[in-house]
Amino acid sequence: MLEKLKYALLLALLLAFCACSKDPDFFHPLPGSGIGNTPPSRVPDNEIRRVLLLYSCGFNSLSSSLRGDIDELLSGKLPGTEREEDVILVFGHHVTKSYSVPSEAVLMRLYQENGEPVRDTLRTWPAGTVSASSATLGEVLGLVRRDFPAREYDLIFSSHATGWLPVSYYGGRDGGYEFVPTSVPDGCLSPEAMSGERLAQDPLSGEYFVVDPFTGGPLTRTIGETLFGSSGNYTVYNIELENFARAIPMKLNTIIFDCCLMGGVEVASALKDKCNYIVFSPAEVLSDGMDYTTLFEHFYASYTSDPVQVAEDYYSVYDRKTGVNRSATVSVVDCSKVKGLEECVASLMETCGDAFRVLDGRGVQQYYRYNYPYFFDLRDAFDKAGVSPEGLAALDRAIDDCVIYRKATDSFLVGYGGFEIDCYSGLSCYLPGAVSDSGLDMAYASGTWNRAVGVIR
Repeated sequence: MLEKLKYALLLALLLAFCACSKDPDFFHPLPGSGIGNTPPSRVPDNEIRRVLLLYSCGFNSLSSSLRGDIDELLSGKLPGTEREEDVILVFGHHVTKSYSVPSEAVLMRLYQENGEPVRDTLRTWPAGTVSASSATLGEVLGLVRRDFPAREYDLIFSSHATGWLPVSYYGGRDGGYEFVPTSVPDGCLSPEAMSGERLAQDPLSGEYFVVDPFTGGPLTRTIGETLFGSSGNYTVYNIELENFARAIPMKLNTIIFDCCLMGGVEVASALKDKCNYIVFSPAEVLSDGMDYTTLFEHFYASYTSDPVQVAEDYYSVYDRKTGVNRSATVSVVDCSKVKGLEECVASLMETCGDAFRVLDGRGVQQYYRYNYPYFFDLRDAFDKAGVSPEGLAALDRAIDDCVIYRKATDSFLVGYGGFEIDCYSGLSCYLPGAVSDSGLDMAYASGTWNRAVGVIR
């Protein structure tokens, strides 16, 4: 009888151990714990690992470049599949044949197994899915949160983008384009079927760049774009900024915008409650985008992820180039400090708002090319508006608190509608006097930034 009791006890212990090891809340040692004779702390894996999602919204003219970004990720350092390890996910939607042939969208997990990179498909979306849609973005983020519990989530959004602008304002390209407002499924697609990329040579430096099929100049990444149709009959979907913010279902640690013109105070204000840090560019981003080869390794090098290192890696890549390809602006914003910047600017608008509102942009540092005067340097605009030395000093302090990293090359795509960069606060802003468009002013007035500071009354 005693012998049977011993066997029953052993069996119960074995079953308890097995059940514990399969428990979704199985505990893992906390990194850095267990020093000396102190037993290691044990916490659930959702308090250990981090999840990085690349949202590659590329059913547009950037399709080739965005597929290349995924290949770069696969060529760099990757995590394994242990439950406590960090996770890399990619939502990809790209052109496979032409814009008139819709393709599937796919959610993949990238990892390393037996020393080899693996691209594991987790789910597909049907052909015709609009990836540049707040509904699709929200669905994907919701799935990630549900299926990959983690202590930290980070998002890279890669596509075309136009900052805070409403649908079709930036390059409402003539020639058969129907822009779909974001109240329908918002999103965006771009033109001309991409079977590959065409290169041209910069006559000054001799270096090659990827050609924009519209302008003939360097191709840039201009929030999300999905494009269906054929020549003369395209339908273009865009995500508007406020809808992008509403689509995010959980607090993110960092949002990295690998796309154009997102580095504005309007974007920082709209997303300040959605994440802790934002990495973005006030000007455009060349089609090569960020350095994905080292991105995971450097971003997650320590227990605390490092958005500044990501920005530094991005800038270093372009700073080493010559000629037209040496064109980059990048900033990192601490979202906890955006409220202080809003309060400072609101105070300045009380004293010099009238002068700010009538600035026509001439002599103010620009971040736009060609005839799209929607993006100017925030600090330089107030300087040109004649704010007092005390007010300018207060603004400097607020910007320095908020923008924890900023770098820019000394010029941007000069010779291709570009500009010199003589001063750089790290943030762009809208000047209503540079456009004099009452419809655009109405759209701007409803934004989070304007409600906080009162540019448009």
